[in-house]
This record gives sequence, C-alpha cells and structure tokens, in this order.
Amino acid sequence: MLHKFIENIRKHLKTYVITLVVSIVVGLTIFLLYYFLKGQGMLALLDGTGVAGVTLLGIGLLCLMARLGAFDTMSYGFKQMFSSMFAKEANQYNDMADYKEDRRIKRESASYYYIVMIAVSALFFIAFIVLEIYRSTLH
Repeated sequence: MLHKFIENIRKHLKTYVITLVVSIVVGLTIFLLYYFLKGQGMLALLDGTGVAGVTLLGIGLLCLMARLGAFDTMSYGFKQMFSSMFAKEANQYNDMADYKEDRRIKRESASYYYIVMIAVSALFFIAFIVLEIYRSTLH
C-alpha cells in the first residue's frame, strides 16, 4: 500500500507541486485581503488565517468528494444533455453504469492532489492557533 502511494507521488509530482503553489497563493491572497481590508490588527490576522484555512479545507474536501464519485450523477446528466444538444455523434456511454465504471477506472490512476490542499489548510489552522495563543497571552 505504501509502495503504491510513493509510486503515485513520483508519477504525479508535477501536479502536487502545482497544487501546492496554487493553494499557497490562494491562501495568502485570502489572508492578505482580510488583513488589509479589516484594518491590519490582531483580529484581522486571526480572521485572515482562519478564513484562508477554512476555504482551502472546503475546496480540498470538495475535491475529495469528487474523487469518491459524489458528483458523478450530476456530471453524467450534464454530459448527456450537452451531447444530445451539440454532438453530431452518439454519446460514448450506454448508461449511467458505463459512465461510473469509466470514471472509476480514471480515478484509480489519478493523483491525490486534494491532500496537498488539506495540508496547506492545516498550516493556516496551525498559524491561527499560534496567533490565538499569542493574542491570549497579551491580555
């Protein structure tokens, strides 16, 4: 199991690095927006780190749900609707079961990029806790 996980990391290293950079940029952007728009005080620091952490955690959990197939029914419906409206050839899937099986096979070889987003959100939560402890020692 661990060997398969390490092999997946090597295979998708570029995806993980891009996800890491994008997650950090998004988190820092949210943090800086809150910090400068809320007045550059201790509460703005806390709000910025907390909101950035929650946002990245939410995105990461939505990506995890998508990997687990939570949105397959909705995506199959949209695919059927648009293929019937715009495609010249017939749809490549006979029914929902074929679509889910195709998606399952694709998911087995896909990366676990949502873990990177959840890890970056954990860093923002750690920063939030450290700032909260620092704020509590000031009073």
